[in-house]
Amino acid sequence: MEHAAHSSIMMYLEHHSIMSDQKHGFCKSRSCKTQLILTVNDPAKGIDDSSQISAILLDFLKAFYKVPHSPLLLKLKHYGVSSSTLNWITDFLDERTQDVVLDGQVSSDARVTSGVAQSIVLGPLLFFVYINDLPSRVPQQF
Repeated sequence: MEHAAHSSIMMYLEHHSIMSDQKHGFCKSRSCKTQLILTVNDPAKGIDDSSQISAILLDFLKAFYKVPHSPLLLKLKHYGVSSSTLNWITDFLDERTQDVVLDGQVSSDARVTSGVAQSIVLGPLLFFVYINDLPSRVPQQF
């Protein structure tokens, strides 16, 4: 079911050109390699042109696990994801719990209100939907 939801959402986002052009991972015709090429090429061009070079580097350490579910669902709705798909994703994320086992002792369950596992099919897509507007928030010229 995750594969079907992923496929449906990706087709919708691509058809409506919703995803940022600056996104490279997990995209058709783009990869971490294409991002690396741009990351090396842009400063090199600036050096050749003797122009100012500015960079912002972000470390998304454990970022997939910090995506809050409510704002993620609002973004999906804002982008126009169909109500049936949105309802399925809501159910998929909702009512998740976790516990901790330490020295054989199990904690009580705690509700999980954030995070999309990187290891699931939908994880990377949901993460990138959540940060999709980030490049538009950073000025291209400083």
